[in-house]
Amino acid sequence: LDDWLRVVPLLKFVRGDGMTPNHWQEMFRLLKIDRSTTVDSLLFGTLLDRHEDILSQEKQLKQLHARAQGEAQIREALDDIRAWAQSADFKLVPHSDRKGVMLITEWKDVMTTVNDNQALLFSLKDSPYFKPFAEDAQQWEVRLTRADSYLSYMNQIQRKWVYLEPIFARGALPQEQQRFERTDREYLTIMAGVAKDPKVISLTQHADYKEKLKAILEQLERCQKALNEFLEQKRDKFPRFYFISDDDLLEILGQSRNVTVIQSHLKKLFMGINSVRFNENSTSITHMVSSD
Repeated sequence: LDDWLRVVPLLKFVRGDGMTPNHWQEMFRLLKIDRSTTVDSLLFGTLLDRHEDILSQEKQLKQLHARAQGEAQIREALDDIRAWAQSADFKLVPHSDRKGVMLITEWKDVMTTVNDNQALLFSLKDSPYFKPFAEDAQQWEVRLTRADSYLSYMNQIQRKWVYLEPIFARGALPQEQQRFERTDREYLTIMAGVAKDPKVISLTQHADYKEKLKAILEQLERCQKALNEFLEQKRDKFPRFYFISDDDLLEILGQSRNVTVIQSHLKKLFMGINSVRFNENSTSITHMVSSD
């Protein structure tokens, strides 16, 4: 009776959803159960018949059960990452002015999920049961690290491209036009690939993207720098341009002969002036109209 009272609490260590066929075979070996036995054919009575072995192998059974549960948790975490990779698509919207060009939205969600998955992988390494999964986890670590890097570059590139594209589309900076057009083609080639296969993890199949994206970002930054220097020169020549935004200044410079455009910015440049009147040829100002 004492043996049965001791065996009953140990029965929880000879079962579990986390047990794999290998774990069951190891348990059968510890309890001297016939090797031809399967989980489906295992009877409760068979376990009770091995009560003496259960008692003598108590420590080993507890260790086996803990290992099975620990490995199950790691397996489940890796399965979750695989499920995310299979289902995670970029959210794309069409560019308002460039037909056929798609832009990525909801950056925060996808970047946060990638970072969360990286943190999850890192935490798995602390488990004493990690070793059997090390190779698989290493492959996912490489993919997620690459995805994190690519997303960081692409997010910066898209923000700069969206700002610079309409500026260069109207030829506001001729000396940098060729650079921008070349960079524009390279970036849109990558985005066309994303539109064709929007799965986030698919990006990681392109080992050469890091250098390409890095180069695209560097070229856009050079275009941005040239633009800033150009605008600064204009403001140095006419300090009142400091009162308006870059977009407003670019509109004035690009539409300098458009009377309507110039009129729309006068109140920002000259306090008290609401509008001006031109001569018939619109070549000179004849009157100034106050805001009162």
